[in-house]
Amino acid sequence: MNIEFHYYAVKYLAEMAGFPATEAQAIAEISQFIDDSQQEIGVTVDPSTLPQEIKERKLYQVTPQGTKVFLPKTAVLSAPNADYQKDLKNTDTQWKSLIPFHYFPNRALDPGDPETVNYTTSAIRNFADNDLFNTQLLSSIQQYKNGARAKTESLLRIGILAHILGDSFSYTGFNGLESWRNTARLAEVFVPKTFQHPTADYKPEDLAQNPTVGHACVGSSVNDCGISGVFYHAADPNDTTYSATKTFQSINNILGAGRGLYRYFLLCQSKSPGDYENIWEATITPLLQELTADWHTPVSDLNDKWQNLTGLTYGYDVNAVRQRLIKPENLYSFVIAADDLRKCVKKTGPAVKLDSGDEAGTLEIGNLDLRNDHFKVIINGKVEQPAPLVLQLSLKDKNFPYQQLAAHNDRFPDSSSAKVDLDIPFHKQEGLYNLQATLSDESEQVLTEPLTQNQAVLLESPQLLCRLQPLAPASLRNRFEVTVANGFDGGWDISYLGNDVYKNAQGNNVLDIYLPVRALITLDKRYSFEQLGDYNLSLNRAGGEPIYHCKNPRFNHFQIRKDDVNTIEIGFNHQWQNQLPVDLVHPADPADHSGHSGGTAQYQLVLRFSADIRRRGQDDSIPKYRTIHWDSSKVPNQDQAFPQVVFKWPAL
Repeated sequence: MNIEFHYYAVKYLAEMAGFPATEAQAIAEISQFIDDSQQEIGVTVDPSTLPQEIKERKLYQVTPQGTKVFLPKTAVLSAPNADYQKDLKNTDTQWKSLIPFHYFPNRALDPGDPETVNYTTSAIRNFADNDLFNTQLLSSIQQYKNGARAKTESLLRIGILAHILGDSFSYTGFNGLESWRNTARLAEVFVPKTFQHPTADYKPEDLAQNPTVGHACVGSSVNDCGISGVFYHAADPNDTTYSATKTFQSINNILGAGRGLYRYFLLCQSKSPGDYENIWEATITPLLQELTADWHTPVSDLNDKWQNLTGLTYGYDVNAVRQRLIKPENLYSFVIAADDLRKCVKKTGPAVKLDSGDEAGTLEIGNLDLRNDHFKVIINGKVEQPAPLVLQLSLKDKNFPYQQLAAHNDRFPDSSSAKVDLDIPFHKQEGLYNLQATLSDESEQVLTEPLTQNQAVLLESPQLLCRLQPLAPASLRNRFEVTVANGFDGGWDISYLGNDVYKNAQGNNVLDIYLPVRALITLDKRYSFEQLGDYNLSLNRAGGEPIYHCKNPRFNHFQIRKDDVNTIEIGFNHQWQNQLPVDLVHPADPADHSGHSGGTAQYQLVLRFSADIRRRGQDDSIPKYRTIHWDSSKVPNQDQAFPQVVFKWPAL
């Protein structure tokens, strides 16, 4: 997100929720200042004025020039700065600025754990889905309601959290460390309002040279208003071909984050968000759509633009904000709030302390991931002294706590850590479940308190929610198989002269593959598509490497229908990839078609995608938003799968 969201939209939403204009201005200024505080500033203070909390946290330094408290650095240096790349790679910047304020995790991260580099930022659609953020949010609401004395500090905290929530939508899938997760290449940027294609303005080749930290490799494209875009990124640590595709639309991120902020601000004002849903839908949504439809509105024009449409007064002066914040009464509150966020995202010691005489340990349950008829979960436990450990997992229905639905035990002889990455069969369709894990020794003496992820919601499998309707390729004779030939006349289902096998200039036997693919995906009527994420289409063969469709977005049509938010339209152009190794081809079976002595190969078309969906209805016990991962090869009904594809080529 940029200043149009972090300042202008935040102020508008705060006033719409009921904050007085001065408080809304204070919240919005801090929200934007998080992006502008790019250097730590030492402020000389009177040591006699230091609050006890500043002293206890040691958030001050005694220097030859006097006692100093430092205004926190909460953002990296701007890209044109010569030290931009160096600042990105600085681990101090990553842990103190990027992770806590821009790439907020959903669990405390252990700097010493090699797996930490794999964490990803997720859009905070439902506060309860991110315990770290939810704890900070509830604390800020309570502090705001406590009265005037705590109000100044609470407004600072609300502004910071508003920034974090906004960035969680723009930076979904990235993280704040130097990681393969951030390896990306910007492919295309499009301005729907003017039909421009300003991709070159973002200089993708230059962005590709940036360190793989945060969103540096795609630049400001994921922050700007009024655009949609595509970038390719690594699907795993060993993926050097950027096989995964990510699409983004700025308006979807703005509306998703805006809805979350509006709910947050209503809670601060002791209002029920459900009572104001009509205002969000009828008034706020269309206004945000209109205000953020332009690409690269000059900053000098933003005040008038927003004032004319909202009737509110706007004005952001970064230097004036900075001068107010270095006043001791504001500085101390800002420094403490920043310290709280830095500490909450970083695991620095045992999370659970036991009774005197027992060991201390930690036990962490990772995010649940329900797919088809199983769910995945990572559980990580540690104790201070090695012991014969037993890690136990139990999943129970919240409404029937005595009924155990799944269980798992693992033993770790003479160890100080226990980690399991589980994939457990689970055939339930929908419900609320408690997942409990305990870490014990062999004598059943509990070393850590049971850690329960209460109301861990496992919803319907994505494979059951989405129905695939293949339109092409289609067979003339067999709905489960389609034959694609090189132009021979013989009753083939599809014939392309360009579908060829030949020797290339280097003398290697290679293939060109042509095949159009069209389909519709319809979502269960209880849900609607909000935003599409990664997607890829591949031809898969047992024992062989997948062949992915050409990644040029001009050849792909993958979008939510404008007149039906329950349906995705899919269209992939004829051309796949050229000059593929011919070892994909097997000798043809003469029994198939007499006289044809070329090559043949059988493949399964597979479409995979992720999407944010919204649940309709008023049941507050089930989150309205979730992210699904769908795989056409996993659909339970063969009639809803793509047909097998048999390619036939002439003899070399």
